[in-house]
Amino acid sequence: MEFQRLLNGKVIDLDSATLIGKGGEANIYILPGEVGLAAKIYHELTEERAAKLFLMQANPPDDPSLAMGHSSLAWPIDLLHKPGKQTQIIGFLMPRIQGMRPISDYYNPVRRCQHCPLFNYKYLLQAARNITMTIAALHRRNYLIGDLNDGNILVGSNALISFVDNDSFQVQDPKTGHIYRCVVGTTDFTPPELQGRNLEHRDRVAAHDLFGLAVLLFETLMEGIHPFDGIYQGKGGTPSRAERIASGYFPYGNHPVPFSIRPDSPPFEMLHPELQSLFVRAFEVGDSNPVARPTATEWQSALEIASNALVVCAENDQHFYGSHLKNCPWCERTVQLRGADPFPSIDSVRAGEHLQVPSGIQHSLPPAHKEIGTFSPVGSNSYASAPIPFSMEDSFQEAQPKSLWPWVAATVGMIGLAGAATWMLLPKSPTEAERKVSINQRVLAPSDAETPGQSSINPKDAATLVWVPAGVFTMGSSEGEIRQLVSGSVTWKWEKLEPEKPQHRVSLDGYFLYKSLVTVKQYLRFCTESGHIAPQAPDDNSGWKKQNLPIVNVSWSDAKAYCVWAGAALPTEAQWEKGARGTDLRQFPWGNEWDDKKCRNSKKQYGDSGGASATDKHASGASPYGALDMAGNVWQWCADWYSPDYYKSSVAHEPLGPSTGSAHVMRGGSWCDTEPYRFRSAFRFGANDTNLYTPIGFRCVVIPKIPSSLALGAGG
Repeated sequence: MEFQRLLNGKVIDLDSATLIGKGGEANIYILPGEVGLAAKIYHELTEERAAKLFLMQANPPDDPSLAMGHSSLAWPIDLLHKPGKQTQIIGFLMPRIQGMRPISDYYNPVRRCQHCPLFNYKYLLQAARNITMTIAALHRRNYLIGDLNDGNILVGSNALISFVDNDSFQVQDPKTGHIYRCVVGTTDFTPPELQGRNLEHRDRVAAHDLFGLAVLLFETLMEGIHPFDGIYQGKGGTPSRAERIASGYFPYGNHPVPFSIRPDSPPFEMLHPELQSLFVRAFEVGDSNPVARPTATEWQSALEIASNALVVCAENDQHFYGSHLKNCPWCERTVQLRGADPFPSIDSVRAGEHLQVPSGIQHSLPPAHKEIGTFSPVGSNSYASAPIPFSMEDSFQEAQPKSLWPWVAATVGMIGLAGAATWMLLPKSPTEAERKVSINQRVLAPSDAETPGQSSINPKDAATLVWVPAGVFTMGSSEGEIRQLVSGSVTWKWEKLEPEKPQHRVSLDGYFLYKSLVTVKQYLRFCTESGHIAPQAPDDNSGWKKQNLPIVNVSWSDAKAYCVWAGAALPTEAQWEKGARGTDLRQFPWGNEWDDKKCRNSKKQYGDSGGASATDKHASGASPYGALDMAGNVWQWCADWYSPDYYKSSVAHEPLGPSTGSAHVMRGGSWCDTEPYRFRSAFRFGANDTNLYTPIGFRCVVIPKIPSSLALGAGG
């Protein structure tokens, strides 16, 4: 079958060999030669649905994880029609979501044991935060999910998330006000005011999404327990869950209800007080006053506070809990469950001890959900495509197969998991051959112990990549360091460098950084292949003839578009700074002393007409990982929104910057600048996204993946 892309007119051929999923209303195909894309082809598409897809494709929301090289949304990025018939839309292209599982595989301890036993509570909080960031981004653009439930949210082992079935969202035409409704719902996530109502005739509002979000967060942070579950203390038959939701029977709140808390529920007090307060608002206050339900942004803030307040148990380094507690709740829960540790230690996972749990322990599992994206897999592929990688610890030795927890056998029948794998292997240490990266196939990252600066190639644009290993580094500057550097300057005051404070520790996962700035040659190739409009050449009579110069005159959106095409991402501010300065607190990429010969700086130094230099000219100024031009040549866009006060509230692991803003972060200094402070690795400021300026360019990062050969539970 041939289909034509609406945006660039390219014809693509899809057949049974590329089919990966079948559904009642559509099928899913992979695109030959486009590893990051999938196509959804409808059996029959109404004019209403086609109009909705046009709106979605033309008005995408911001994706908060795009900077990480990931798609949080399976959003329509191009429409497909029959060749030569642009009005006959038959489907759309979307990011292909791979290597992820339904969120219930993480919050439920039985499934977590099977698939990723080292996914600890810190990662659950991070996944929850990523969900709230994505929903906040949707709500800012007036998109509503409608059928928000844990069956359409996928999670990766790095806590990144993806929403699927985006074409079921409620969409409003910003010009006419017409609403394309979401006509389906899941009872367990439906707010009380919509229980029992015909959703085909209901316009959703944000408060409806926010109820479903609160349910999802409660399940995620409370081991899969539904917030309206409990032991019935009333007379007559036990009300259904729908009736409990409609009546506001939240047993963890302040109001009396005919339900007591389930004895197998984790203690509500285990949650950070900020989270406890928001749950009461969502389910108790919000029962009669829906607008009182916490917004996604409020949840995001509370989750960041809770994450920053985590401490590590002295007995088990996989037990993370709130500092407001006197004792570790996970140790207490392990005793309650007769040794079934919800978050087993690394040593116990190595030895397989976390699988040896006394019989008789029962633990509830969530009810069966619809197939991911309502699609059934074809062959060995599925909508999620691959089993989740075991990336928390990729250097375990092989363990002997052991039977799963006895309580799995007592409960798998509830969710139709008969025939699921009952044996589990921890992955072997990857071989040297496995460690070599193939970005085209998106298969492998070096381990954290790999040599810093080890290089690879991105075949999409032939860019050389250098490896920045996972770990902690110090970000920002202290007042003393800055004063020492700029002493004698009469044009710069300390107050203007406040955005670099406070100096703080940040941990990052490993990533590949482009060794050089994106060049004219690479960017013009992107424009040719994608149809993106090329920027205006700088006014220095060279045009774009010198193709080894860094591309300039690019806006933040231009840079972002290139990254999507290249299978890469703009670096987060933290990734950029670590890539520039390493872990030894150096001021400049090459060390602590200013040396104007190690970077392209003010044209006054050179006595020429100014302008950028070739991207390989200043090798002596390379960073600890071998990245060039991390100081000087052109300013570089980062993924984060800019806020001068962000460091005061930054999270400690993988900070992504503020959730909103009016400018994005700039780093590195340029050929226009003279003062040394601007070339320091910690220097930061913000620029409007539409800035088109000859000293502005960018570089990319690539977030690697673990190969399926290293996946845990390869039976999927």
